[in-house]
Amino acid sequence: MNRIISLASDTETRPTPAMRQAIANAEEDDEQRGEDLSVNRLQERMAQLLGHAAVLWLPGGTMYTFISMRVHTRPADAVLCGSNAAIATSASPPRPACTRCHLKRKHYHDINP
Repeated sequence: MNRIISLASDTETRPTPAMRQAIANAEEDDEQRGEDLSVNRLQERMAQLLGHAAVLWLPGGTMYTFISMRVHTRPADAVLCGSNAAIATSASPPRPACTRCHLKRKHYHDINP
């Protein structure tokens, strides 16, 4: 039987015993300095699968939201999003300072008439 594992949240899916064992046996080093072999192998494998020269592993949704907003916007740009979008709710407090742009919140029916 196939089981769906949601990676949407680190609190939504509980690790299996095999996952816990893999974590316990993982090589540890400094990922911030590019010295973590597990992270390096993951990035290399994903780059290969996706056909890219390189990929970057990020540990959380807020981090990759902020980075993508910095990459794809300029200071003072507006980002259109739904009023209940995660970017408008859970990532809000530090967002203006971190991303240099602001959100233009719209209700769903205003975006998709």
